[in-house]
Amino acid sequence: MTVTVDDMKRKFEAYNRDYFTYDGLNVLLDYYDEIDENKEFDPIEICCACTEYGEGAACSCDDFIDDYGYKYPTEEFLEDNGLEEDEFDKDSYVDSLVEHLEEETTVLRVPNGNYIVFEF
Repeated sequence: MTVTVDDMKRKFEAYNRDYFTYDGLNVLLDYYDEIDENKEFDPIEICCACTEYGEGAACSCDDFIDDYGYKYPTEEFLEDNGLEEDEFDKDSYVDSLVEHLEEETTVLRVPNGNYIVFEF
């Protein structure tokens, strides 16, 4: 059976795991189709494998920083960019943190500005 984004959305809702935005589900569908178009759809496996962070997702950008900020501390970001603490820009920091995470795991960029990070 071919799974659509709407099918995914309904399944996630049925399993009480509606954690992803519609755009995020679309990106996930493309990602899994690219890996193996015959892969069995398992919403629990997907929820355990990755998390979407950002607007409209179950986890915010602040959650993203809380979960992964240790990989690139803000002090290091400021030093690397020659910035003072009062010049800290959260969006730039998140972009840099994503770049650091991409060296260790898969990070999918969602068209709505969110990120899907796979566990590692």
